[in-house]
Amino acid sequence: MPDRTTLVLPLVPSLSTSLSSAGQAGGQAVASRLTDAVVEFCAEPRTRSEIQRHLRLSSRSYLSQYVIKPLVDSGRLVQTMPDKPSSPNQRYVRA
Repeated sequence: MPDRTTLVLPLVPSLSTSLSSAGQAGGQAVASRLTDAVVEFCAEPRTRSEIQRHLRLSSRSYLSQYVIKPLVDSGRLVQTMPDKPSSPNQRYVRA
């Protein structure tokens, strides 16, 4: 029986190139591209699960803690229901 391998695709074009060639600075560049992609995608209101599918992330907690929360805290994204931050109907839109 042939060995099975897992194919890991980058979230953003040139992700693996950025990480391998620039080290720490590459990680920051990737994070910047990731957040820029989220802000661009949220030109219209999007749910957390829509953002997660768009980025092809499997971890809901990673997305919430390291992507969405910093963008909301910095003012680049706004919640459509700020008085109910954990509502299942919560959407995020570019500020």
